[in-house]
Amino acid sequence: MHWTSWTSHLASGYGIVSEDDNYPNHAAGKIYTVPVLVTLWGSRAIKNRPGDDTYTRMTLIFPGKRPAVYVQVNGKWRATYPVTQTLGF
Repeated sequence: MHWTSWTSHLASGYGIVSEDDNYPNHAAGKIYTVPVLVTLWGSRAIKNRPGDDTYTRMTLIFPGKRPAVYVQVNGKWRATYPVTQTLGF
């Protein structure tokens, strides 16, 4: 990961991500390695650590080949290939 910007409320950079497509399950899934742009954003205080904050969201942007994300539609699993994924923690 190479960070191009880092502040208390926003960080961004680029690198390579490896993801398991979890299809048909985690153990049998394939690992994909793809380029990614990463943005960390949002902030909140860390419990029991006065003065320390943490990011609350991460957005992954896939500029090239994208890993499959499987969603269930009408009881059947379907592969989608989103350009972005946003995660909260």
